[in-house]
Amino acid sequence: MKRVRFATSAILMLAAVCCGSGSSDLPDLDFGAEKGVVTLRGTLFYDGDMPASEIALAIIEDWPMSAPPKEFVKMPAPEGGFPSPYSLDLSYSGTYFIVAYIDVDPEDSAIFNADVDPMMLPRSENDVYELTKGVNEIDLVFRDSDELDWWWQ
Repeated sequence: MKRVRFATSAILMLAAVCCGSGSSDLPDLDFGAEKGVVTLRGTLFYDGDMPASEIALAIIEDWPMSAPPKEFVKMPAPEGGFPSPYSLDLSYSGTYFIVAYIDVDPEDSAIFNADVDPMMLPRSENDVYELTKGVNEIDLVFRDSDELDWWWQ
């Protein structure tokens, strides 16, 4: 379990470092994905006790994750707590897994810490979303690490 958490942490940290906030000066060389405004909108759910500072979300093509995400974005945590509505824009439409986490301590020098940061991970290999241009209604449900089903190990 620790090895899986470490691997998940390492991959999400790599994603944040490689992809930043979703913008890049590098040319887009992926000719298979369709670019355009894709809006995710829904409700953020978390019923744990961890404080929230910001929320990070990645869309990825494979799970378990074997490459950097297609896109990685961050948004401030809701000031009024959870549940809370959210809306964010992505650049790519297509079929993706969604991975998200709540950063509970932005000062801990770790972008992501699987031992403490609540997460939303795919619950099966079929837990994919068809993201289309326009508005996509998707609720994000975060769970503490000890409540997650690490089904892929």
